[in-house]
Amino acid sequence: MKSTYDIILSAEETFAREAALGLIVRRPVTTWHYLIPGMFIFDHLKRNGEIRRYTESFLALRKIALSAARAMIEGAPEEQWRSRRREEIRLWLESLKLHSANLQDALLKEADVLTDHYKNLLTAEGELYADLILHVYQDRDRYASFLRKLTGVEEEVNEALKEKLGNTEALMKRLSMESRVLEHMRERSADTIF
Repeated sequence: MKSTYDIILSAEETFAREAALGLIVRRPVTTWHYLIPGMFIFDHLKRNGEIRRYTESFLALRKIALSAARAMIEGAPEEQWRSRRREEIRLWLESLKLHSANLQDALLKEADVLTDHYKNLLTAEGELYADLILHVYQDRDRYASFLRKLTGVEEEVNEALKEKLGNTEALMKRLSMESRVLEHMRERSADTIF
C-alpha cells in the first residue's frame, strides 16, 4: 500500500506530464518527414525530452513543499523549514540561471501555499488522491478557493519571471498557454472529484 506522501507525489507527477502534453505544440509534418527515413524518431525524442524537462521543473517546487510539509507534521519547526525552502528555491533558481530576489520571493509564496495544502493532505484519510482532496476540502467551493489562491501565487511567479527574462511576446504566449492548460486541467479534475 502506498504512503500518503507517495500518493500525492504520484498525482503531481501525473498532473505535470499531462500539462506538458497539453503545452507541446505539434508542428505540422514537413516534407522532410517523408524524405528522411526515421525523422519521426527525432520528433518523438524531442517531445519526450520536452515532457521530461517540464515535468522536472513543475515538480521541483512541489517536492520542496511536500518534503517541508512532511517534516513539519513530524514535528520540525515551521520557521526552520521556511528558511530551508528559501535556500532550496535559491539553489534551484541558480542551477537554472534564473535567480532574482523577486522570483525567489514569488516562488516562496507558492511553496508556502503548497506546503499548507500538502500538510492537510498528508493528514487526510484515503487511498487515492481524490479521496485525500475530498477529505480535506469536503466540497467543490472550498477546493475552488484553494485553487484560486494557488493560481494567484502562480501569477505572481509569472510576473517575476517576465521581469527576470523580459516581457517578450514568446514568453507571454508561453505563460498564457500554460495558465490556460493548468486551469482547464484543474477544472476537469475538480469535476471528476466532486
